[in-house]
Amino acid sequence: TQVIALGIFVLHIMTLLILIVGCVVFSFNNPHILRSNMQTPLPDLDICGSLVTSNVFTAVFFGFSSAMLGVTGFETAANFVEEQQPGIFGAILRNMWFLSSFFNLSLSILNLCVLPLLGPAGTIANNNIVLALMARETLGRGFELWMTIDGFIVLSGSVLTSYVGITGLVRRLACDRVMPEFLLAENKWRHTNHYIIWLYFAVAASLVVCLNGDIVMLSSVFSYAFLGLLLLFSGGAILFKVKRSHMPRDTSAAWYTYSDSDLQQLTHKLGVCRWKCIVALVMVCCGFLGTLLGDPTVSVVFALYFLVVGSLVFIMLERILLLRVCMFVMKSLCPSKKDKTETKSSDSSDLDEPLLQPRTGALGGRTIRKAIQAINAPPVVFFCKHMSLSLLNKAVRYVRTNEHTENIQIVHVHAPGTADPVGFADLVGVFDSMYPETKIDYVSIEGTFEPALVQWLASYLHISTNMMFIRQPDNIDAHKVSLLGVRVITS
Repeated sequence: TQVIALGIFVLHIMTLLILIVGCVVFSFNNPHILRSNMQTPLPDLDICGSLVTSNVFTAVFFGFSSAMLGVTGFETAANFVEEQQPGIFGAILRNMWFLSSFFNLSLSILNLCVLPLLGPAGTIANNNIVLALMARETLGRGFELWMTIDGFIVLSGSVLTSYVGITGLVRRLACDRVMPEFLLAENKWRHTNHYIIWLYFAVAASLVVCLNGDIVMLSSVFSYAFLGLLLLFSGGAILFKVKRSHMPRDTSAAWYTYSDSDLQQLTHKLGVCRWKCIVALVMVCCGFLGTLLGDPTVSVVFALYFLVVGSLVFIMLERILLLRVCMFVMKSLCPSKKDKTETKSSDSSDLDEPLLQPRTGALGGRTIRKAIQAINAPPVVFFCKHMSLSLLNKAVRYVRTNEHTENIQIVHVHAPGTADPVGFADLVGVFDSMYPETKIDYVSIEGTFEPALVQWLASYLHISTNMMFIRQPDNIDAHKVSLLGVRVITS
């Protein structure tokens, strides 16, 4: 796949470079087109169904909103950041930022130098095939055909990328128990998550059918999703700087270079970084507003699809509560005929089984109770380095509030040749008594706290690394462990 992707990338870059060279030569030979376009009045804008006279501010504002769609793609790399080598993700963002800025800006300016804005052959009337028209005008019909084929190949690659991205995203959400776990099922032949692929195909195809294949409306819906993701990126960066300012990181945005020895400058640097995130947040909100004002009806379609996906996530996060509500309703509407305790007969080979099985008082209540127990059965792991009452209490409270489990494994890793801390197991036992509804166990491991140990423990306990937690790392080695998918839950 990477060979195909690299081939498509090189082919597309070479095609765009040839187009830019042809447009530059054409512009020098026909300078009157640019002068004519600069004298053309700005076209009226359709805002919420009403035509509004355009000016410089509206042109820049709505142009910026539309241009946000031209910088998409880098967000899919975040789904596989844990599988990338150190430093790769930052290089991806840098390269995509450079290429997007260069080609988008160059082609936008050259468009004014090659094609008129108005008229049947102008940019406004043919906004869906602008690059093909520029290719025909500068390099002839043959290159126009090649430009069209190149566009088809690139868009096909983007569709492939969308499937790769959605598969990684949903797979991670399913591992975090935010999406149904059946989505993790793999095809025995190709080891792909076929349920995710078919589900995404159904959603994407239904969106095309609902919008009658309107490219403008489809682009607007995608803009909503992309801008919403950028809002999460900027908001998440702000939260990390406020809540996890001391967490080790490979890269930190800076306004300019500071001396590491100057604490005052480092403090100011953090403030500048926050302001940069806030500016990015405001700019994304402006793009969101511009897209909304362009065609408000698209927001209804986006809201419907968002509501469906959000409802699924809500059900997964609150399924214990919903099952308990269902139990309460069943007790009221369909009470069991036997509300008293039922005594079960036991065989001589089954003497250890409890003789009394409490009933739920509702038809189907035992099935609901078994479902709740099955959801709460998988354990979670919390790595604890020091004996700390407050830290353990925060971790246990977090798990009880946010995770569906009744089993917490407190894991302490001590260096080879050293003894297990005295009283650690007793301290965990105190918390086990404090929270009787949750089974809290203590596990002591002699070794070095590193990614290999985490992977071994996940295999030994049959627990995904996504269900392992750690406090905020205070060194680079612990930070590498968090990159495996181990979640940071306390500061």
